[in-house]
Amino acid sequence: MRIKYTSHAEIKFDILKRYGINYLKSQIEDVLQNPEKVEDSRKNRKIAQKQVNSKHLIRVVYEEKDNDLVVITFYPARRKRYENKL
Repeated sequence: MRIKYTSHAEIKFDILKRYGINYLKSQIEDVLQNPEKVEDSRKNRKIAQKQVNSKHLIRVVYEEKDNDLVVITFYPARRKRYENKL
């Protein structure tokens, strides 16, 4: 299964970098391949999440299309906001 990125997801790396958050594609792919939690979202999308430190998670919104995972967007989140979802 290949992992593809939408143009928005590609741009998101630069957007977050401006705020001092430097994620690598390998980190996003690790969340997709080894999530701590996956939940259903709207429009047949899913959200995979994984803890990155004691206070934060990475959440990755994606779709499954033709044996590929397509990353729509991703974002850092405070762990306590999603604690009950882990």
